[in-house]
Amino acid sequence: LTAWLQITFTAERNNPLSTDSQPILYVQGKPVERLTVPGSISKIPDYAFASYAHLRTLTLSDGVEYVGDYAFRSTPLLEINFPHTLKGIGEYAFYNTSSPKITFPSSLYYMYDTSFLSCISLNELYFESSPYTLSVYHSSLYQRWGAFNNCHITKIYLGRNVRYTDGRTTFPELDELYQLTIGPEATKPIEEGDFASCNDLTLLTIEDGDKPLTYTGDQGFL
Repeated sequence: LTAWLQITFTAERNNPLSTDSQPILYVQGKPVERLTVPGSISKIPDYAFASYAHLRTLTLSDGVEYVGDYAFRSTPLLEINFPHTLKGIGEYAFYNTSSPKITFPSSLYYMYDTSFLSCISLNELYFESSPYTLSVYHSSLYQRWGAFNNCHITKIYLGRNVRYTDGRTTFPELDELYQLTIGPEATKPIEEGDFASCNDLTLLTIEDGDKPLTYTGDQGFL
């Protein structure tokens, strides 16, 4: 596994796991369906498991810091476990995967608006509490904006500030979102359009914190 994760792929078509024949990767004589990446691997390379059709569970051990672009794109992942050493998630890294819930560790500094694009089974997001803002970068090839587009998000725990680096609204058009909990570390104002068109939002909880949560604009929840 360590040897595989030291290979550099410059495109998905160069990765033999991504072919239409759906080959199986074996580690120590066993097919890889439940993958645990050791902490000795600090970064998952770009395209490392892109379109690998047999991957069901992913656990990144403490020590893994970065997930490269397209690393697990279009894999049938049902469970994703991130460590508290994770710092960054690349473009389209988990595009079109199948996990119903993602917990984002407090250590995460950045991700892209395409990192979890079109994960149609994804319905719950949990952002662990942190005093530091989680930065969302816009992917240059993506024509829309908004993290988690084409997902079916119904619940969000916002334990920290999550912001686009260029000022775009972060969670627009999550039209199935009905439960939002804002934790005490999420202290930046809710700005105009942050949860625009989240028309099913019926349960809003704001947890007590030292700093009051403020709201600016007239369309934050419209």
